[in-house]
Amino acid sequence: MARYTTDRAVPILKAFDYFSDLEKYPERYPKYCAKLDIIERKGSTIITEEMWNMTLGMDISHVKVKVRYTLHPPNEIEYEILDESKAGTKNRIFLEERKDSTFMSISMVPLEIVEFSYGLTSEIFHEMQLYFANRDSKHLEGRSIGYEYGDPCPHCKKGKLSLGKKFKKETAQYVTEDYTKMICDVCDKSVNCFGRGIHN
Repeated sequence: MARYTTDRAVPILKAFDYFSDLEKYPERYPKYCAKLDIIERKGSTIITEEMWNMTLGMDISHVKVKVRYTLHPPNEIEYEILDESKAGTKNRIFLEERKDSTFMSISMVPLEIVEFSYGLTSEIFHEMQLYFANRDSKHLEGRSIGYEYGDPCPHCKKGKLSLGKKFKKETAQYVTEDYTKMICDVCDKSVNCFGRGIHN
């Protein structure tokens, strides 16, 4: 299933309002969500037309889909892709209130598309999951996040950051972890993607 789980230090109603505010997706997820228009709203049902930036094969740089969302506050947002090529694809965002946080099992339309094309173990699927999780940390919880693709270079102030190479490090438990450095397209200097102010 194209989903990931997390806990957020916010009340469940705030989390539900956040994820059901579909028109904010292009603002929250600008790397991938190019456009999201609500074409019909009736009771708890919302139908959208969405355009997501993603490379699928040699000739496709974005995907347009029609989606029906059904809201079940405060615990669930169901969706179904209506386009012929992926018609009937269904999934949901599920929320569960806990003592000091909200547990979330999250799936989104672009994750479904990437899973269909590349599989759950692909690098692009992992990268997209991480991007959405980081953006939610910022916009839902108000946390600071690491540098991202397209950010201005903190060194030369002229270039833009792009994805660099993956590196490996050994943790105290001798587990190998991957991390990525962002590289400036002008001065070629790097920053760690997991922390603003951590320059290399």
